[in-house]
Amino acid sequence: MRQPEKEDKKIVYTWQEFDTDIKKIISQLRKEGSKYYYVYGIPKGGLCLAVVIANYLNIPLLTNNEQLKNILCEKENIIICDDISDTGKTFIQIRDITNYRTISLFLKQGTQFVPNLYCKTCNRNDWIIFPWEEK
Repeated sequence: MRQPEKEDKKIVYTWQEFDTDIKKIISQLRKEGSKYYYVYGIPKGGLCLAVVIANYLNIPLLTNNEQLKNILCEKENIIICDDISDTGKTFIQIRDITNYRTISLFLKQGTQFVPNLYCKTCNRNDWIIFPWEEK
């Protein structure tokens, strides 16, 4: 993970904002009506989001890449989460998978991958400080 530079704008993302965004995500997923069988959080940023989604939807949380690979072979509907689509490279690594939905809290301008669902956009040089990170 790169470190913030002096010209980066720091955005402090709070637990209250996280809670609000989770409710929006869950509402959207339920509105769409698809049945999802698993949720996977890309370590480490996607884990907090994935845990909460798993709890709301009462579906199993996958905690490692091996589980993810095994499930993907079964071609089950799965949610894959990350906290931010920054460059998009992390999501791109899994884009050939079928039957999945990608979710992130933030989308950075200029990313190479736009998740199916995201809550906020930010500039390329913005530095997001999530509530589970050290300030």
